[in-house]
Amino acid sequence: MECCDAPCNDDENNDDDNDNNEEQFDGYELVWNDEFNGNSIDNSKWNFEIGTGNWGWGNGEHQYYTSRSENAFIQDGKLIIRALLESYSSSNYTSARMTTKNKGDWTYGKIVARIKVPSAGGTWPAFWLMPTNSVYGGWPNSGEIDIMEHYGCDNNHIHSTVHNNMYNWNGGIPPTSYSAYTSATSDFHIYETEWNEDELNFYVDGQYLGTYFRTNGGWQQWPYNQDFYIILNLAIGSHFMQCSTEDELFPQQLEIDYVRVYQEVQCNLNGDTNSDNDVNVIDIVVLVDQILNSSNFDPCLDLNQDGLINVVDVVSLINLIISTNR
Repeated sequence: MECCDAPCNDDENNDDDNDNNEEQFDGYELVWNDEFNGNSIDNSKWNFEIGTGNWGWGNGEHQYYTSRSENAFIQDGKLIIRALLESYSSSNYTSARMTTKNKGDWTYGKIVARIKVPSAGGTWPAFWLMPTNSVYGGWPNSGEIDIMEHYGCDNNHIHSTVHNNMYNWNGGIPPTSYSAYTSATSDFHIYETEWNEDELNFYVDGQYLGTYFRTNGGWQQWPYNQDFYIILNLAIGSHFMQCSTEDELFPQQLEIDYVRVYQEVQCNLNGDTNSDNDVNVIDIVVLVDQILNSSNFDPCLDLNQDGLINVVDVVSLINLIISTNR
């Protein structure tokens, strides 16, 4: 499924001064993030996976993943994952694969990153999610959520894909991939999934790519009701790569400006708008001020849950106060 016939619009905020402006999503709050503004990678948030994995991480990949500063480091407020052409532990390439497993794990939310990908043939960068505990069994049974992946053989064509017991490349129905052409190799773009109990929605720079829906297929079709963690990696080659690796263009690097996780605000719709554990006329003043002076929607002030904050909510609050004081 394509989001547009022509190349999608580039991210307008490519200047470094604008890189770390936090998105505002109505009804969501920021629960985890890494802006990569420190001097080194935050080990309280990230793990490194090391080696070649089983069968080249399941895909016949050619790189050896390390935790060395040569392969992953912070530079100018960005995480750099760099792939090198070098002989290392029986592999011809090195790179890095970083995860938030058991340090950042979530069920549902908006998972967002601002990324620029490498361009050389044979590179395979990805921003994706895997299940923390694999409660339905090993891959693909417990699912996989690919928010963004890019094959160097098809530059600027990015993909978002889901895998599970029903839809997979391991004997199941081939998964549907939502894709678009962008300036992914020359500019930063914002890649996002919006995940709830019924849907996985995918976006690039706020433009809608596609939706994977929960049906009546059980866990085989929807294993996405458990904790998942984030993975950032830059693979080299695979069984799926349709071109040779362009060694003469190495080193190659994946650049990540930030990673952010938002979850829905959990509201107590009891009318205590100023959170002082009392429902009274002061709460009416707070609500009226929100209506008159704020352009930001606060879901916790939408007392009748109709998607609007207006005089109807004031009436609801007055009724709450009256009924509380009877």
